[in-house]
Formats: sequence, structure tokens, C-alpha cells
Amino acid sequence: MAPPKKRTRYSPYVKEQVRQRYRFCRTTADKEALAAELEILDDDGRPSVAKLYNLASRLGAAGSDEGAAGEFQPGHERPVIVEHPDETEFSRRDDEYLRNEFGRREIDVIAYHLHHSEPAVLYRARHLGLRKPVKHWRIEKVAAWLSMDLDEFKRTAGKVGLDIHPLHNLEGKLMLEVVSTSSLGRWIKSKGVLAQLREQRRR
Repeated sequence: MAPPKKRTRYSPYVKEQVRQRYRFCRTTADKEALAAELEILDDDGRPSVAKLYNLASRLGAAGSDEGAAGEFQPGHERPVIVEHPDETEFSRRDDEYLRNEFGRREIDVIAYHLHHSEPAVLYRARHLGLRKPVKHWRIEKVAAWLSMDLDEFKRTAGKVGLDIHPLHNLEGKLMLEVVSTSSLGRWIKSKGVLAQLREQRRR
């Protein structure tokens, strides 16, 4: 009788990555990419979807993609990534993933999976000829992208004419504030604004 195979030991980092990200793998290609990234390999050194699934099952992360694993909240699961969209590099695999999933999955999820910011993903999508207009962004995200605290961003918004819309619940309580994409785009495209933001970020 052959001795039982020893279970592969994975680092805490690998386990945490699988726990957080497995539920966002919609296709076999997604799972192969995650297995390759985390070096979860079969005996021939190839990415192993089966081993990835086994690990996800042991960690309780192999349930339903849509609900059982919990609602996707990128702001709570990782720091906000700040990138200049026109300077961000995307690999061929990134582009393929973006073409396949754009319009099918939320931008938050795509950005999370690709380890890029949402503006960078949208900028790349536009470059690839993909279209899905976003009308508003949460004010906290916009401030973080621009390396400003919330009060500083609000002061700047008032000076440059950005449209900020407060959203209230039925009782009149302010729930969140959002920034108009069109007004944000007009401002960022204004002469000298990108250079000013880059200089501010270096300080």
C-alpha cells in the first residue's frame, strides 16, 4: 500500500491571497493565473487549478462567487492604489483579462484582480476601445487617487468647479458624496493640472 501523500504547506501570505481572491475567479483561466502567481503547481511545475481549489476549500473560500463568500469591499481588503493612468503598464495577460471581463464584472473587482487602480483600468479600457461610462465616483476614492485628504479635496473642488453631489437616505441623513466624472475629467484635462498633481504627490 502506497504511503499517503503529504499535504503541501503554504505560507500565510499565499493562504490569505487565496482566501481573498479565489471567489473572484470566474473562469479556469482566472484560476490558472492565480495559481501561477502564487506558485501553486502540479508535479510537472505547471499551475494547478485542482490544488488551488483544494486549498480554497480548506480555507472556506470555495463557496459561491456571488454571495456566500461575502460582499466585495476593496477599500476594506487592501489600501487604495494610487497610479497615474497614462503611466501604468498592463501586460498582455492583463489586456486579455480586461477584454474578457469588462462590462461583465464591476470595475472594483477587475482592478482588484489586476492589482491596479480603477482609473488606470478605465484608462486602459478606453485605450483598448472598450466602453462603459461611469457617471460618478465616491469622493473618498477621488481624494485618495489625487493624494489629498478629504477636506483639501473639497476646498480644491470648490475652487475649480467640480460637481459634488450629496446622496441622502429616506430620513434625510447624508450617506455619501459622489463626484461627477465629466467635471473631474474636464478639470484633469485642463492645462497644467496633471503636472501640478504629480508635483504635489512627490512632496
